[in-house]
Amino acid sequence: MRESACMSIRAITRLHFHYVLSMGAVFALFAAWYLWAPKIIGKPYNELLAQIHFWVFFIGVIASIYITYKSTAFGTRAGRLPGGVPYGTLAWHWETLKYTS
Repeated sequence: MRESACMSIRAITRLHFHYVLSMGAVFALFAAWYLWAPKIIGKPYNELLAQIHFWVFFIGVIASIYITYKSTAFGTRAGRLPGGVPYGTLAWHWETLKYTS
């Protein structure tokens, strides 16, 4: 197997691992907060704001994972695009969208 394909498989496996464990833990923390905060504070929270928070967070997580997955599938290495744009910057996201479109 080519080295770039092997790196891509490792990166996708690492991405999936972090997606499942990290986001599972973060969603569980928010669920616990929404369950216990009203009981501790004694005031109910706004249901609409809670639903907006959930959907914005959920779509943001899915979008960031999708962008990272697509860039990994195209063989990026060490968190950089072929042009050398560093991972996580606004330019990186813009360049990734251009490559995946």
